[in-house]
Amino acid sequence: MNKRFINITIFIGVLCIYILDNLPYLNINKNIMYIYVAKPVIWLLFFVIILFLPKAKYKTKAKYKQFLRGWVLYLAAFYMALRAFGGLIHGFGKSPYNLSFLGIIQNLFLFISVLIGREIARGYLVNNRRKKDININLVVITFLFTLTSIPLSKVINIQNSLDLIRFIGEEVLPQISLNIFATYLVLLGGPVLSIMYIGITQGIQYISPILGDLKWITSAIIGILAPIFSFMFLQYAYLKESKEIKIRNFKKEKPLGWIITSFISVMIIWFFVGVFPLYPSVIVTGSMMPMIKPGDMVIVKKVKPSEVKLGEVIQYRQDDIYIFHRVVDIMEEKGEVAYQAKGDNNSVPDADLVPPAMIKGKVIKVIPKIGWPTLLLRDKRNDVDREKVEF
Repeated sequence: MNKRFINITIFIGVLCIYILDNLPYLNINKNIMYIYVAKPVIWLLFFVIILFLPKAKYKTKAKYKQFLRGWVLYLAAFYMALRAFGGLIHGFGKSPYNLSFLGIIQNLFLFISVLIGREIARGYLVNNRRKKDININLVVITFLFTLTSIPLSKVINIQNSLDLIRFIGEEVLPQISLNIFATYLVLLGGPVLSIMYIGITQGIQYISPILGDLKWITSAIIGILAPIFSFMFLQYAYLKESKEIKIRNFKKEKPLGWIITSFISVMIIWFFVGVFPLYPSVIVTGSMMPMIKPGDMVIVKKVKPSEVKLGEVIQYRQDDIYIFHRVVDIMEEKGEVAYQAKGDNNSVPDADLVPPAMIKGKVIKVIPKIGWPTLLLRDKRNDVDREKVEF
Protein backbone atom coordinates (compact mmCIF):
# COMPACT_ATOMS: atom_id res chain seq x y z
CA MET A 1 0.00 0.00 0.00
CA ASN A 2 1.36 3.45 -0.93
CA LYS A 3 2.86 5.34 2.03
CA ARG A 4 1.58 8.70 0.87
CA PHE A 5 -1.98 7.38 0.54
CA ILE A 6 -1.87 5.87 4.05
CA ASN A 7 -0.53 9.09 5.56
CA ILE A 8 -3.12 11.26 3.84
CA THR A 9 -5.88 8.92 5.05
CA ILE A 10 -4.67 9.11 8.67
CA PHE A 11 -4.25 12.88 8.37
CA ILE A 12 -7.84 13.27 7.15
CA GLY A 13 -9.06 10.90 9.85
CA VAL A 14 -7.54 13.04 12.63
CA LEU A 15 -9.09 16.17 11.10
CA CYS A 16 -12.52 14.52 10.77
CA ILE A 17 -12.55 13.51 14.43
CA TYR A 18 -11.60 17.07 15.39
CA ILE A 19 -14.41 18.48 13.26
CA LEU A 20 -16.88 16.02 14.79
CA ASP A 21 -15.78 17.13 18.26
CA ASN A 22 -15.88 20.86 17.64
CA LEU A 23 -18.48 21.95 15.11
CA PRO A 24 -20.81 24.17 17.15
CA TYR A 25 -24.02 23.22 15.33
CA LEU A 26 -23.54 19.47 15.91
CA ASN A 27 -25.55 18.55 18.97
CA ILE A 28 -23.99 15.10 19.10
CA ASN A 29 -20.65 16.41 20.39
CA LYS A 30 -22.37 17.85 23.46
CA ASN A 31 -24.02 14.56 24.37
CA ILE A 32 -22.65 12.76 27.45
CA MET A 33 -22.81 9.37 25.70
CA TYR A 34 -20.78 10.73 22.80
CA ILE A 35 -18.15 12.33 25.07
CA TYR A 36 -17.59 9.38 27.41
CA VAL A 37 -18.44 6.42 25.16
CA ALA A 38 -18.55 7.15 21.44
CA LYS A 39 -15.51 9.47 21.33
CA PRO A 40 -13.16 7.06 23.18
CA VAL A 41 -14.39 4.18 21.01
CA ILE A 42 -13.73 6.17 17.81
CA TRP A 43 -10.14 6.85 18.89
CA LEU A 44 -9.59 3.24 19.96
CA LEU A 45 -10.92 2.00 16.60
CA PHE A 46 -8.56 4.44 14.92
CA PHE A 47 -5.73 2.90 16.96
CA VAL A 48 -6.76 -0.66 16.02
CA ILE A 49 -6.94 0.20 12.30
CA ILE A 50 -3.42 1.67 12.40
CA LEU A 51 -2.13 -1.52 14.05
CA PHE A 52 -3.14 -3.50 10.96
CA LEU A 53 -1.25 -1.18 8.61
CA PRO A 54 2.33 -1.98 7.49
CA LYS A 55 4.66 -1.27 10.42
CA ALA A 56 6.61 1.97 10.44
CA LYS A 57 10.32 1.98 11.25
CA TYR A 58 11.51 4.06 14.20
CA LYS A 59 14.81 5.90 14.31
CA THR A 60 16.02 4.66 17.67
CA LYS A 61 17.76 1.32 18.13
CA ALA A 62 16.32 -0.97 20.78
CA LYS A 63 19.32 -0.52 23.09
CA TYR A 64 18.53 3.18 23.54
CA LYS A 65 14.84 2.82 24.35
CA GLN A 66 15.38 2.33 28.08
CA PHE A 67 17.66 5.37 28.14
CA LEU A 68 15.01 7.51 26.44
CA ARG A 69 12.18 6.27 28.64
CA GLY A 70 14.18 7.13 31.74
CA TRP A 71 14.76 10.66 30.51
CA VAL A 72 11.11 11.11 29.57
CA LEU A 73 10.21 10.32 33.19
CA TYR A 74 12.70 12.90 34.44
CA LEU A 75 11.39 15.52 32.01
CA ALA A 76 7.79 14.84 33.02
CA ALA A 77 8.84 15.25 36.66
CA PHE A 78 10.47 18.57 35.75
CA TYR A 79 7.21 19.81 34.23
CA MET A 80 5.20 18.73 37.25
CA ALA A 81 7.70 20.37 39.63
CA LEU A 82 7.22 23.68 37.82
CA ARG A 83 3.44 23.37 38.11
CA ALA A 84 3.72 22.54 41.81
CA PHE A 85 6.02 25.51 42.42
CA GLY A 86 3.59 27.75 40.55
CA GLY A 87 0.89 26.49 42.90
CA LEU A 88 3.02 27.47 45.90
CA ILE A 89 3.17 31.02 44.50
CA HIS A 90 -0.44 31.46 43.45
CA GLY A 91 -2.11 28.93 45.73
CA PHE A 92 -3.98 25.69 45.17
CA GLY A 93 -7.63 25.08 44.42
CA LYS A 94 -10.02 22.18 44.42
CA SER A 95 -10.00 20.06 41.27
CA PRO A 96 -12.88 20.91 38.89
CA TYR A 97 -13.11 17.25 37.80
CA ASN A 98 -15.43 14.61 39.20
CA LEU A 99 -13.23 12.63 41.62
CA SER A 100 -15.75 9.99 42.54
CA PHE A 101 -14.66 6.48 41.57
CA LEU A 102 -16.94 6.48 38.53
CA GLY A 103 -15.91 10.02 37.60
CA ILE A 104 -12.19 9.14 37.67
CA ILE A 105 -12.80 6.02 35.56
CA GLN A 106 -14.82 8.00 33.00
CA ASN A 107 -12.29 10.82 32.73
CA LEU A 108 -9.28 8.51 32.53
CA PHE A 109 -10.96 6.30 29.94
CA LEU A 110 -11.66 9.35 27.80
CA PHE A 111 -8.20 10.87 28.32
CA ILE A 112 -6.23 7.64 27.77
CA SER A 113 -8.18 6.50 24.72
CA VAL A 114 -7.82 9.88 23.01
CA LEU A 115 -4.14 10.06 23.99
CA ILE A 116 -3.35 6.58 22.64
CA GLY A 117 -5.27 7.16 19.41
CA ARG A 118 -3.65 10.54 18.75
CA GLU A 119 -0.11 9.44 19.56
CA ILE A 120 -0.34 6.20 17.57
CA ALA A 121 -1.53 8.31 14.63
CA ARG A 122 1.29 10.82 15.20
CA GLY A 123 3.84 8.03 15.44
CA TYR A 124 2.72 6.45 12.20
CA LEU A 125 2.65 9.74 10.31
CA VAL A 126 6.13 10.67 11.54
CA ASN A 127 7.82 7.35 10.88
CA ASN A 128 5.98 6.17 7.77
CA ARG A 129 7.61 8.64 5.39
CA ARG A 130 10.33 8.98 2.81
CA LYS A 131 13.65 10.30 4.14
CA LYS A 132 13.73 13.23 1.74
CA ASP A 133 10.35 14.47 3.01
CA ILE A 134 11.18 14.32 6.73
CA ASN A 135 11.50 18.05 7.49
CA ILE A 136 8.31 19.03 5.69
CA ASN A 137 6.44 16.10 7.26
CA LEU A 138 7.50 17.02 10.79
CA VAL A 139 6.31 20.60 10.35
CA VAL A 140 2.97 19.52 8.85
CA ILE A 141 2.41 16.89 11.55
CA THR A 142 3.24 19.34 14.34
CA PHE A 143 0.78 21.83 12.82
CA LEU A 144 -1.94 19.16 12.52
CA PHE A 145 -1.70 18.03 16.13
CA THR A 146 -1.41 21.61 17.40
CA LEU A 147 -4.54 22.60 15.49
CA THR A 148 -6.51 19.59 16.71
CA SER A 149 -5.45 20.21 20.33
CA ILE A 150 -7.20 23.59 20.57
CA PRO A 151 -10.97 23.54 21.11
CA LEU A 152 -12.80 25.58 18.50
CA SER A 153 -14.99 27.09 21.24
CA LYS A 154 -11.96 28.95 22.63
CA VAL A 155 -11.32 30.51 19.22
CA ILE A 156 -14.96 31.58 18.90
CA ASN A 157 -14.91 33.18 22.36
CA ILE A 158 -12.14 35.64 21.44
CA GLN A 159 -13.73 39.10 21.67
CA ASN A 160 -10.88 41.61 21.90
CA SER A 161 -7.12 42.03 21.64
CA LEU A 162 -6.57 41.05 25.28
CA ASP A 163 -8.49 37.81 24.72
CA LEU A 164 -6.36 37.17 21.64
CA ILE A 165 -3.09 37.73 23.52
CA ARG A 166 -4.22 35.45 26.31
CA PHE A 167 -5.41 32.82 23.83
CA ILE A 168 -2.06 32.82 22.02
CA GLY A 169 -0.08 32.72 25.27
CA GLU A 170 -2.22 30.20 27.11
CA GLU A 171 -3.31 27.91 24.27
CA VAL A 172 -1.47 28.31 20.96
CA LEU A 173 2.19 28.68 21.99
CA PRO A 174 2.11 25.96 24.71
CA GLN A 175 0.46 23.56 22.25
CA ILE A 176 3.08 24.33 19.61
CA SER A 177 5.86 23.65 22.14
CA LEU A 178 4.25 20.45 23.39
CA ASN A 179 3.62 19.14 19.88
CA ILE A 180 7.15 19.91 18.74
CA PHE A 181 8.43 17.84 21.64
CA ALA A 182 5.86 15.06 21.19
CA THR A 183 6.67 14.82 17.47
CA TYR A 184 10.37 14.55 18.30
CA LEU A 185 9.63 11.83 20.86
CA VAL A 186 7.74 9.68 18.37
CA LEU A 187 10.51 10.25 15.83
CA LEU A 188 13.06 8.84 18.27
CA GLY A 189 11.23 5.99 19.90
CA GLY A 190 7.66 5.78 18.70
CA PRO A 191 4.40 6.76 20.42
CA VAL A 192 5.29 5.09 23.74
CA LEU A 193 7.54 8.04 24.63
CA SER A 194 4.98 10.74 23.84
CA ILE A 195 2.22 8.75 25.59
CA MET A 196 4.41 8.57 28.70
CA TYR A 197 5.20 12.29 28.73
CA ILE A 198 1.72 13.62 27.95
CA GLY A 199 0.04 10.94 30.06
CA ILE A 200 2.04 11.89 33.16
CA THR A 201 2.02 15.68 32.74
CA GLN A 202 -1.66 16.00 31.81
CA GLY A 203 -3.21 12.90 33.34
CA ILE A 204 -2.46 13.95 36.91
CA GLN A 205 -5.27 16.53 36.78
CA TYR A 206 -7.89 13.77 36.55
CA ILE A 207 -6.85 12.07 39.80
CA SER A 208 -5.45 14.85 42.02
CA PRO A 209 -7.93 16.40 44.49
CA ILE A 210 -6.07 19.75 44.40
CA LEU A 211 -4.44 21.59 41.52
CA GLY A 212 -2.32 24.71 41.32
CA ASP A 213 -4.49 27.79 40.80
CA LEU A 214 -2.02 29.33 38.36
CA LYS A 215 -2.45 32.69 36.67
CA TRP A 216 -2.56 32.43 32.90
CA ILE A 217 0.87 34.02 32.38
CA THR A 218 2.47 31.51 34.77
CA SER A 219 0.74 28.60 33.09
CA ALA A 220 1.74 29.94 29.66
CA ILE A 221 5.42 30.22 30.56
CA ILE A 222 5.49 26.66 31.91
CA GLY A 223 3.61 25.34 28.89
CA ILE A 224 5.94 27.09 26.45
CA LEU A 225 9.35 26.64 28.09
CA ALA A 226 9.17 23.21 29.74
CA PRO A 227 8.63 21.23 26.48
CA ILE A 228 11.22 23.37 24.63
CA PHE A 229 13.85 22.87 27.34
CA SER A 230 12.99 19.17 27.37
CA PHE A 231 13.28 18.92 23.59
CA MET A 232 16.68 20.63 23.47
CA PHE A 233 18.14 18.62 26.30
CA LEU A 234 16.81 15.24 25.19
CA GLN A 235 18.14 15.83 21.69
CA TYR A 236 21.56 16.63 23.10
CA ALA A 237 21.54 13.71 25.56
CA TYR A 238 20.44 11.23 22.90
CA LEU A 239 23.04 12.34 20.38
CA LYS A 240 25.73 12.03 23.05
CA GLU A 241 24.52 8.62 24.21
CA SER A 242 24.32 7.28 20.68
CA LYS A 243 27.76 8.79 19.94
CA GLU A 244 26.41 10.81 17.05
CA ILE A 245 28.22 13.78 18.60
CA LYS A 246 31.50 13.82 20.50
CA ILE A 247 32.31 16.33 23.20
CA ARG A 248 35.67 16.51 24.92
CA ASN A 249 35.78 16.34 28.71
CA PHE A 250 32.05 15.68 28.77
CA LYS A 251 30.84 14.11 31.99
CA LYS A 252 27.83 11.84 32.15
CA GLU A 253 24.58 13.81 32.33
CA LYS A 254 23.04 14.04 35.77
CA PRO A 255 19.27 14.45 35.57
CA LEU A 256 18.98 16.26 38.90
CA GLY A 257 21.58 18.86 37.91
CA TRP A 258 19.91 19.53 34.57
CA ILE A 259 16.45 19.79 36.14
CA ILE A 260 17.73 22.26 38.76
CA THR A 261 19.42 24.38 36.08
CA SER A 262 16.26 24.49 33.93
CA PHE A 263 14.12 25.15 36.99
CA ILE A 264 16.26 28.16 37.92
CA SER A 265 16.06 29.43 34.32
CA VAL A 266 12.27 29.39 34.45
CA MET A 267 12.33 31.10 37.86
CA ILE A 268 14.44 33.92 36.40
CA ILE A 269 11.98 34.39 33.53
CA TRP A 270 9.07 34.36 35.98
CA PHE A 271 10.82 37.08 37.99
CA PHE A 272 11.21 39.37 34.99
CA VAL A 273 7.62 38.98 33.77
CA GLY A 274 6.16 39.70 37.20
CA VAL A 275 4.96 36.29 38.37
CA PHE A 276 6.56 36.65 41.78
CA PRO A 277 5.58 39.24 44.42
CA LEU A 278 8.76 41.10 43.39
CA TYR A 279 9.54 42.17 39.83
CA PRO A 280 11.87 44.62 38.03
CA SER A 281 11.08 47.71 35.97
CA VAL A 282 13.30 50.17 34.10
CA ILE A 283 12.65 53.89 34.60
CA VAL A 284 12.52 56.03 31.47
CA THR A 285 11.74 59.58 32.64
CA GLY A 286 13.35 61.86 35.21
CA SER A 287 10.26 62.71 37.25
CA MET A 288 11.67 60.94 40.33
CA MET A 289 15.18 62.44 40.22
CA PRO A 290 17.44 62.51 42.11
CA MET A 291 16.26 59.32 43.85
CA ILE A 292 15.58 57.47 40.59
CA LYS A 293 17.22 58.48 37.33
CA PRO A 294 16.39 57.43 33.75
CA GLY A 295 18.04 54.06 33.11
CA ASP A 296 17.83 52.92 36.72
CA MET A 297 16.10 49.65 37.49
CA VAL A 298 13.67 49.47 40.40
CA ILE A 299 12.44 46.39 42.22
CA VAL A 300 8.71 46.60 42.80
CA LYS A 301 6.85 44.71 45.48
CA LYS A 302 3.20 43.87 44.86
CA VAL A 303 1.13 45.21 47.76
CA LYS A 304 -2.45 45.69 48.76
CA PRO A 305 -3.53 49.35 48.63
CA SER A 306 -4.10 49.26 52.40
CA GLU A 307 -0.37 48.57 52.86
CA VAL A 308 0.67 51.78 51.07
CA LYS A 309 2.01 54.45 53.45
CA LEU A 310 2.59 58.16 53.16
CA GLY A 311 5.99 58.94 51.60
CA GLU A 312 6.39 55.62 49.74
CA VAL A 313 7.06 55.48 46.00
CA ILE A 314 4.27 53.58 44.29
CA GLN A 315 3.74 52.20 40.82
CA TYR A 316 0.31 52.85 39.39
CA ARG A 317 -1.29 52.45 36.01
CA GLN A 318 -3.11 55.28 34.28
CA ASP A 319 -4.62 54.24 30.94
CA ASP A 320 -1.71 52.38 29.30
CA ILE A 321 1.03 54.23 31.17
CA TYR A 322 2.86 52.94 34.26
CA ILE A 323 3.90 55.74 36.60
CA PHE A 324 6.31 55.78 39.55
CA HIS A 325 5.59 58.67 41.94
CA ARG A 326 5.69 59.29 45.68
CA VAL A 327 2.56 59.31 47.84
CA VAL A 328 2.29 62.82 49.30
CA ASP A 329 -1.20 62.59 50.74
CA ILE A 330 -3.90 60.04 51.53
CA MET A 331 -7.45 61.36 51.40
CA GLU A 332 -11.02 60.41 50.62
CA GLU A 333 -12.76 60.88 47.29
CA LYS A 334 -16.46 60.03 46.95
CA GLY A 335 -16.35 58.07 50.20
CA GLU A 336 -13.31 55.99 49.16
CA VAL A 337 -9.64 56.23 50.01
CA ALA A 338 -7.52 57.84 47.28
CA TYR A 339 -3.83 58.67 47.03
CA GLN A 340 -2.23 61.88 45.84
CA ALA A 341 1.09 61.23 44.11
CA LYS A 342 3.89 63.50 42.94
CA GLY A 343 7.20 63.07 41.22
CA ASP A 344 10.12 64.28 43.36
CA ASN A 345 11.35 66.28 40.37
CA ASN A 346 7.93 67.73 39.53
CA SER A 347 6.73 71.10 40.84
CA VAL A 348 3.10 70.04 41.33
CA PRO A 349 1.28 66.82 42.29
CA ASP A 350 -0.33 64.62 39.65
CA ALA A 351 -3.55 66.07 38.28
CA ASP A 352 -5.74 63.11 39.31
CA LEU A 353 -5.92 61.18 42.56
CA VAL A 354 -4.91 57.53 42.43
CA PRO A 355 -7.69 55.09 43.39
CA PRO A 356 -6.61 51.83 45.11
CA ALA A 357 -7.46 49.71 42.04
CA MET A 358 -4.77 51.48 40.00
CA ILE A 359 -1.90 50.72 42.40
CA LYS A 360 0.33 47.84 41.25
CA GLY A 361 3.06 47.93 43.89
CA LYS A 362 5.69 50.01 45.67
CA VAL A 363 9.40 50.51 45.08
CA ILE A 364 11.64 48.73 47.58
CA LYS A 365 15.01 48.93 45.82
CA VAL A 366 16.75 51.07 43.21
CA ILE A 367 19.59 49.59 41.12
CA PRO A 368 21.43 52.43 39.34
CA LYS A 369 22.08 52.44 35.58
CA ILE A 370 21.44 48.73 34.97
CA GLY A 371 18.50 49.54 32.69
CA TRP A 372 20.47 51.63 30.20
CA PRO A 373 20.49 48.88 27.50
CA THR A 374 16.69 48.95 27.59
CA LEU A 375 16.65 52.69 26.99
CA LEU A 376 18.99 52.34 24.03
CA LEU A 377 16.59 49.89 22.39
CA ARG A 378 13.60 52.15 22.77
CA ASP A 379 12.24 54.39 20.07
CA LYS A 380 12.92 58.00 21.07
CA ARG A 381 9.35 58.92 20.22
CA ASN A 382 8.07 56.78 23.09
CA ASP A 383 10.34 58.29 25.73
CA VAL A 384 8.00 61.23 26.35
CA ASP A 385 4.83 59.14 26.45
CA ARG A 386 5.72 56.30 28.83
CA GLU A 387 6.97 56.26 32.36
CA LYS A 388 8.72 52.90 32.31
CA VAL A 389 9.52 49.82 30.34
CA GLU A 390 8.12 46.65 31.82
CA PHE A 391 9.78 43.27 31.31
